[in-house]
Amino acid sequence: MIRAGDLRHRMAIQEETLTSDGIGSFTSVWTDVSGMDNVPFALWPLKVEEKTAFNAVGATMTHRIRMRYRDGVTAKMRGIFGTIGVPDLMPNIEDRDFSAASAWANVDLGGGYNETDDLTITANAASQYCTLLVASAPTTIGKRYRLSYDLANIVSTWKVRDFGGTQTLGTISANGTQSTLEFTAVTAGGLRLVAVAANSSGDFDNFKLQEIRIFRFMPPTNMGEKNVALEIIVEEITDQ
Repeated sequence: MIRAGDLRHRMAIQEETLTSDGIGSFTSVWTDVSGMDNVPFALWPLKVEEKTAFNAVGATMTHRIRMRYRDGVTAKMRGIFGTIGVPDLMPNIEDRDFSAASAWANVDLGGGYNETDDLTITANAASQYCTLLVASAPTTIGKRYRLSYDLANIVSTWKVRDFGGTQTLGTISANGTQSTLEFTAVTAGGLRLVAVAANSSGDFDNFKLQEIRIFRFMPPTNMGEKNVALEIIVEEITDQ
């Protein structure tokens, strides 16, 4: 007889890491992290279905257990451990919510720059920008990240880049509450908000930077490989 716990304890968890080739591409490597403290979720069976079948003469019984698993963090995982419960990588709250003097700095925004309660920026020429230091928004090359932010009163478009301007993390052209940009870092981090047009403007607030971790579950060896989705169905057949 197969028990729920038998399958659960035999299922391995692997985490993906990316290694840079030095010319802009990454190689994917999967590492077993089963039982490690830093794996931020658990698995448990949601439903166990049992079915017993006999052959034509009733001499052999096949017993099947189907187990449905859901990750222990969010039902919307889809192969990615999102950011629920993941620490904010921006260490200084004032850099996130502008509740005090921050490490943001105006480089050449000619239309206006104010960081009282939020970050209100206006350009009077394309390509003008402000920055946030690497230490205030650090990233590791090859890791995936999600940048969240609030934005109001946007005019035209902004590009978000790393501190040095090497990598474009995303383009922003709409207001939003906790809108997100996702990217794989190719630099050590920091932020740069760059005006796309001469009249680019907006009020930014509540920044958040978090790592996205990628996992997959490895069912028992005779089951084949399955990447985690909303549910994983594991089946195993044994004879009694």
